[in-house]
Amino acid sequence: MVKTELLATDEDLRALANILTVKDERMKFRRLTFLVFSFISMGLVYIFARSGEYFGASFFAVYGIFCLVWSVYAMNRKAYKNTLRMNEREKKIKRFFIFSDDGIEIRSSAGKGLHPWKTFAAWGEYEHYLYVRGFKKQVVLIDKNKITDEEKADIIEYLKKYVKKKEGK
Repeated sequence: MVKTELLATDEDLRALANILTVKDERMKFRRLTFLVFSFISMGLVYIFARSGEYFGASFFAVYGIFCLVWSVYAMNRKAYKNTLRMNEREKKIKRFFIFSDDGIEIRSSAGKGLHPWKTFAAWGEYEHYLYVRGFKKQVVLIDKNKITDEEKADIIEYLKKYVKKKEGK
């Protein structure tokens, strides 16, 4: 059993936002879909412009530009801002994570709960953090600089044993 704690700092929130936006498969699918729509609409602009139908061409041009901008910029910013929007009260809550054979128990002044290992989909390392990703965009973030090498080895052993799927390198 390993016990660690986290008091969310701005650096922790930025790392969490990056983990959530970079690794989310649904986000990648949505981004790809909007890119495809933008290319299709550019093709339709060409077809309408060649046939002299300038209203249709201008409509699809605007739609294509919207899809392109949305897929490249807006989706990342929206997810990033939602993660960083944690209010000051939530930032001051110290969270304790207890890793055991049963799962990860999370304790704070707001309450406590045991999350069984089957609720976690993958784990990985990002900069100086270990993270465990749940199925519903839940992420447990552990700063490797704030735990001992022995605790880090124990946590990684739990993750390899129960979560199996490692993201990244």
